[in-house]
Amino acid sequence: MNPLIPTPDTIPAAWGYFQALSLLLFPIHLLFMNTVVGSTAIALYSHWRRTPASGRLAYGLARLLPLLLSLTINFGVAALLFVQVSFGQFLYTSSILMGVFWLSVIPLLIIAYYALYLYDFRFPHLGRRGLAVIAFCMATFVVIPFIFVNNMTLMLHPEVWHQYFKDSAGTILNLGDPTLWPRYLHFLFAALAVGGLAVALFGRYLGRRDAEAGTYAVGVGMKVFAMLTLMQVLDGMVFLVTLPTAVRERLMGGSAEATTVFLAAFVLALLVLLAGWQRRVTLAACLTVPLVYLMVAVRDALRTGYLLPDYSLSSLKVVPQAGPLVMFVAVLLVGLVVIAWLVRIFFRRAPSP
Repeated sequence: MNPLIPTPDTIPAAWGYFQALSLLLFPIHLLFMNTVVGSTAIALYSHWRRTPASGRLAYGLARLLPLLLSLTINFGVAALLFVQVSFGQFLYTSSILMGVFWLSVIPLLIIAYYALYLYDFRFPHLGRRGLAVIAFCMATFVVIPFIFVNNMTLMLHPEVWHQYFKDSAGTILNLGDPTLWPRYLHFLFAALAVGGLAVALFGRYLGRRDAEAGTYAVGVGMKVFAMLTLMQVLDGMVFLVTLPTAVRERLMGGSAEATTVFLAAFVLALLVLLAGWQRRVTLAACLTVPLVYLMVAVRDALRTGYLLPDYSLSSLKVVPQAGPLVMFVAVLLVGLVVIAWLVRIFFRRAPSP
């Protein structure tokens, strides 16, 4: 046992509840996050093109992005809380080691949030200045995932935590990890791909009122989706090769559960890629949602492999306290209903670009 790993806190219910909620909510956060990143990139490109159809698409996305970012943040907070419950002694430590970068996520998000509202409310008056605003948002949405990937990988490597004794300023990054860049690119390509698919779906909606802008949205969205999905698959192979042997073997037959999920995800990824190249928007969307859930399950299997044999969720001590968990689930369900109602109202009353 690594002496730098803190003693884990007790948990109020069996670890399976928190694991199930994490696997349920984190993919929802990813879907919203991917939509924000990809839609911002396409809004930037469309604003730069300055054609009538691309301009109307950029304005349509400007109306959506603040809402999407708020949903991303709210579902992300819930997912992060469950990671902290299950892996707190690892995540808290890595967060302290890179504290300067980790805390910078909050002001970056706040500024980007305000910038998106500026892009929305002042779109007709910004002109070419709007390009700088949305470019700033895109740059922010590229930096923040890099910080997250650093933290989520640093927590898996207690053997490098001793760097704190040489650098206690909170500026340690996990740049020595060979999986860092493939993992980061895997998330970035996925975000751009799913964002492209979301724009294509939005183009279907937009086309009811603006056929030209809707056709443009579907075309550019599915092109981005197909190209970036292919790049994600290729990068995923690189990522697999860079994994430590013991962790990689869990996906290659060492663990029946991990291998089954990995193979299912790989096959589904190929089907998604095929649907993307054929520009079948609805089919691609129906396949992408379960694929995201499978990829999150693969990610969870990798994290388990990294932390063995020093740690497993089954080793957590349970001190029963059902009240907080029941209250959380109840509030979550009510919140989901309210969010669905608000989104419905938004789309029913949103003005045409």
